[in-house]
Amino acid sequence: MVQVDFGGFYSGNAAKLISSELGRVTSQRAVDHLIKGIRLHEIFGFVPATQFDGALAVPDKHSQGH
Repeated sequence: MVQVDFGGFYSGNAAKLISSELGRVTSQRAVDHLIKGIRLHEIFGFVPATQFDGALAVPDKHSQGH
């Protein structure tokens, strides 16, 4: 959590990679819970329902332009 609070490019990239792996081994629901639970939406602008593929954020039809 401390690392996330720093914000920045490298922390954001790490959060994307973790989100991607979490989605791969569990579910999108778990990723959404992580985004809300540790405030990734506030810190990095991650939007729930965004699918992460490796280091790329791939918005779905429900994400609002992110």
